[in-house]
Amino acid sequence: MHLATTMVFLVCGGAACSALEDRYQADMDPRRVEDVNHIARLVEEYRAAVGSFPLSQRGHALPVQVDLMPGVPPRASTAADVARPGTVVPYEDFVAELRAALGPDITVPVDPQRVASGRPNWYQYAYDGRAAYVAASLASERPGTRKVAPHYFKYEIALPRSPP
Repeated sequence: MHLATTMVFLVCGGAACSALEDRYQADMDPRRVEDVNHIARLVEEYRAAVGSFPLSQRGHALPVQVDLMPGVPPRASTAADVARPGTVVPYEDFVAELRAALGPDITVPVDPQRVASGRPNWYQYAYDGRAAYVAASLASERPGTRKVAPHYFKYEIALPRSPP
């Protein structure tokens, strides 16, 4: 079903597909919440094994951010991205760090939407020197979300709740 929805979405395009996109986003939001929870568990497991958060011991300028999109280079394409404080690290570096501590078979999910549609579709990991955060953009309001813009709600888990 999701493959068929995705294929129609790719072919359809434009305003006529707004209802189809709304349906697709509604179908994907529960998976996005599950994925963020899974990534947060991996970060907690890493912290328990290593004693620190992923990417926190590399000497990067803070905050450290990872856009969890494989094959996408870190943001540095606009003046705002370049001026933003901190370090944006590639997805692949984040995954390699987790696998070094947790084993080669772990998977780090990415957003199921593979085609840009004008709606946010990303997962992100961040470390600010005190805590780590795992987030996703959702298309609809759910428990634990914060509205950012129309059709854009941020679901975020802050870690830790207590020291290791």
